[in-house]
Amino acid sequence: MRATRWLTVALVVTMAVSVARAVPIAKQCKQSCGSAIAACVAEGGRRKKCKKQTLKRCRQEGIAVCESSSTTTTLPGGSTTSTTVSPGGTTSTTAEGVHGCNVGNAVDLRAVTADRTVHFAPYEYTPKCIRIREGENVTFSGSFSSSFEDHPLAGGEIVGMNEVVDDSSPIGVTASGATKDIPFPASGTYPYFCVNHGPPPTNMFGAVIVEP
Repeated sequence: MRATRWLTVALVVTMAVSVARAVPIAKQCKQSCGSAIAACVAEGGRRKKCKKQTLKRCRQEGIAVCESSSTTTTLPGGSTTSTTVSPGGTTSTTAEGVHGCNVGNAVDLRAVTADRTVHFAPYEYTPKCIRIREGENVTFSGSFSSSFEDHPLAGGEIVGMNEVVDDSSPIGVTASGATKDIPFPASGTYPYFCVNHGPPPTNMFGAVIVEP
């Protein structure tokens, strides 16, 4: 009986110590929100005001407000964009792209007067990555012949050593002629490749990035 009583007392004391050691939300916020406060300051806010506002939000909404979150969206044509919401509330979007093409390295041909022509010869598209607007056309210029020395064109993606043709791509498949004018009515990223020389080691491929 006495042993049971002592066990009960020990449990009560242990629970009391655990409660006493629980970290208050205000302290958790101070420990976790340093990056969020720094992000607020980097965006032009005053440090004192950023600290006050950030810690207040944290106490009210929980420490999740001081953590970054990200989502990935797949666009038409198979490219992806990653959207990150920083602890300071800033949203940034990064285009991952396909065939090594994204909005950061693509040649900008969105201007009305731009020459939207992709030339090709062994074994290269020039320019291989371009940006245009919805409703604009791109002209591919070169020999589409199916003979091995030439470059039949296909809309789709090189995945490893495999050619994956996209039947829904406006680029389609062309194996004859020397020029092809292609309209792009919808936004998205549309990869393409040479049927004869797309996979490694030649890596003859590119992409058209179509923006609203």
